[in-house]
Amino acid sequence: RKVIRRPADPTFFVSESVLAPALGWFYHRSDIFLIQESGEFAYGLSYPDAAGRHFFLKDFNAFLKQRTGTERVLLILRETAYKRWKKRLPEPVRVDREDGFLCAEYGR
Repeated sequence: RKVIRRPADPTFFVSESVLAPALGWFYHRSDIFLIQESGEFAYGLSYPDAAGRHFFLKDFNAFLKQRTGTERVLLILRETAYKRWKKRLPEPVRVDREDGFLCAEYGR
């Protein structure tokens, strides 16, 4: 499947909180960044070791600028969220869509 591919490191994952558990499980990652709502992760995000793991849409450009020199950032969302946010997001290098989900790739 196009959206569910296993990228090579170094890659940063950014996702909505509702998708983060599935992404963590599938990709064997515990370092997924959350965009917009923190959802069920709100309590855990209050701990010092989680600082910077959650940010809002308005901060996404700054997040990218810090990381896309040598690393890749994958923004994985539901297509409905992407449609709502698209005008406020930078143009990705690549976009894959499948079954109502979207993977926008930034960097490299």
